[in-house]
Formats: sequence, structure tokens, C-alpha cells
Amino acid sequence: MSADNAKGNDFDFKTVASNADILAEIVANYVDEYRGMSREDIKKCMDLDRTGKHAIVLETEMRTPGGGKFELDALFSLRLPGDRNGLRTRTVVAIEGQGKKNTAYPLKNR
Repeated sequence: MSADNAKGNDFDFKTVASNADILAEIVANYVDEYRGMSREDIKKCMDLDRTGKHAIVLETEMRTPGGGKFELDALFSLRLPGDRNGLRTRTVVAIEGQGKKNTAYPLKNR
């Protein structure tokens, strides 16, 4: 796969993953703090773009203490439900895409 093709796939994945409806569904099913909440209430916990249709994707490049770096596919921050007294307690959600059907490692190790 060419570098341009990989960048296009990455952009497409972030666009789909950041869709507020899709992200709310993923969060409702996989993040304990949001289980049992309606999708609309979960979307109220998201930082959305000006259209209100996509969650803001955070910076995905991370640095390690040793000076190395790695990149996540899509990273989001959501306010915790029931946030009291104006506290800004948040959950960070990373979603990793997988383009290969068979990998040399278990996906849960990714």
C-alpha cells in the first residue's frame, strides 16, 4: 500500500469513527461509564464540531518517556456522565482500525 493510500485510509477511518452517532454506539457498548445511557445523552458528553455531527479528534501522535513516538488511529475525549460541580472529569477513548483480516499478533494486543 502506498503512503498516500494509507493516509487516505487513515482519514476515512477518522471520519467514520468521529461520526457522533457511530461513536455514541461504540461508547455505549464498550465503555462501562456510559452503559445504559441513551445515544443522545452520550453525544451530549462529546465535544462536537460546529456541525454537531462529528466528535473532535484529539492529537493522535504520542511520545514515550524514552523519546520514541507512536500514533493512534482515533482519539476522543468525553465528559463523564453525572459530572458534578463543574468538574471537568473526562474519559479518553482510543479507537484503532484494522485493515488486515489476519495479523501476526492478536488484535487485543494492539
